[in-house]
Amino acid sequence: MRSFLADLARGRTLVLLGSRGGEDWLAKGTFDDNVYDLGGLDDEAASTLADRILERNHATKYRKDEQEQENLQKLIRVLNGFPWLWR
Repeated sequence: MRSFLADLARGRTLVLLGSRGGEDWLAKGTFDDNVYDLGGLDDEAASTLADRILERNHATKYRKDEQEQENLQKLIRVLNGFPWLWR
């Protein structure tokens, strides 16, 4: 992967690479210290994303039932706005 990214960098190709942890093993010769830490989604965006995921998966019942709604809100809080954890 390192050589692939290094080849892309020499070609001035823009690459967005996401990870939940540091990628120090990959940085040298590829992106070095060119890192931008992204924060999580705000509460409204996280709720909107949850609604869209439920709709796509035909699971909107989780927004209608009071107990399920409470469970969903707990899950949204635990995820702390990081959408990749929704997969």
